[in-house]
Amino acid sequence: MEDCMQSYQHATWKHLSDEVRNESWINVVADIKHEKIRMALPKSYKDLKEAHGVGSARYSLDGKNSLRTQKWFDENAFCMDNLYMQASKIPQAGRGVFVKHFIATGSIISPFPVLQLNKDLFVIHDTNNGSTSDYQLLTNYAFSHPDSNVVLLPYNALVNGINHDGVNPNAEIRWSESNLNRKDYLEMNGGGVLKQGFGLLMELVALRDLQPDEEVLISYGDDWEEAWTKHVTLWKATQDSDEYVSAVEMMHRNDGIVLTESEQQHHPYPSNMATVCNFWHREDTEYYENVEEKDENGEEITIYRTVWTERNNDCMRYCKVLSRSEQLKRPYYNVELIYQEENLHEDCLHPPHERVYVDMIPQHAVTLTDRIFTGDIHLINAFRHFIGLPSHLLPEGWKHVEKENNVS
Repeated sequence: MEDCMQSYQHATWKHLSDEVRNESWINVVADIKHEKIRMALPKSYKDLKEAHGVGSARYSLDGKNSLRTQKWFDENAFCMDNLYMQASKIPQAGRGVFVKHFIATGSIISPFPVLQLNKDLFVIHDTNNGSTSDYQLLTNYAFSHPDSNVVLLPYNALVNGINHDGVNPNAEIRWSESNLNRKDYLEMNGGGVLKQGFGLLMELVALRDLQPDEEVLISYGDDWEEAWTKHVTLWKATQDSDEYVSAVEMMHRNDGIVLTESEQQHHPYPSNMATVCNFWHREDTEYYENVEEKDENGEEITIYRTVWTERNNDCMRYCKVLSRSEQLKRPYYNVELIYQEENLHEDCLHPPHERVYVDMIPQHAVTLTDRIFTGDIHLINAFRHFIGLPSHLLPEGWKHVEKENNVS
């Protein structure tokens, strides 16, 4: 934005009105095809001047109104810097959530907004991936009560990582008393609240003093614990599970190096993983080769070749690693992009008649990924169960809600 303002302050523009400059700026923004960049820019020349005056960071936070008093923070804000995530201290629990500093008994550890959804939305109706489970994986991160069809899904990544302790939990959830919480939703019946948008806010509260770096644990409820105990008792390993390796583990084993196509002839990757790379074709991407040829079937194709830059660092897609080189002890890759019809933003797509080759992609933009539905969390015997919403937190009107398949 600094460069844009300097351009408008150039002598060429000095004699022109703000109306002309505004029309010019609107056209500049409209010509930007990448949606993320377009949405981040000021919408008018007036907004551009304000952003230039206060700085892009403050402008994104409502410009001059971004500075608030302590009184305003006390009434309208929460501390969101109390938690961090790392490997849990509970065996085989994966990741866990920990407090950064001392939290006193009864203090709010973190607020977390929840989205109310119909329980029917979590049911798997199409099991093309071979799963025989009754519920979606998202079930494991949502709160629900057996007497209601309302599900509460937190949209706070850290809170979603909090593990269970049914014997000695050190935290619990409650409805927020903040004016940011739509308490009127709690007075509605279940069918009514499912028709509302965002607005519900809960809080994670310390049941006792928490010491720095202590893991936060809540009780998922008796129903969850009973279901988990049954699952562990009946669980059996699936066929070939001893040979399963995740993409993350494979990258760790190979010290972050991705094998080339020729190397994979001798050391093939398991069928559950694929090579992906970041490459976004920008309008200013320069191709040093652009030729038309015929493919092996005699079809007309266009071949493009370019050298990767940080500006291309977007649009993760499947690719073939053709070769690998090293510069300053860091690996770089030459790849061929694989045509994809789906699972890509429209800005990332290229036509099937184009072959795109990209040279010198750095290590951080090339990796392995698990193919869709092949991760261990997608196993047919993976555990799925709602986290229990305590009965005292379930509004009376939400109980025994009639199922409405199309309500969300």
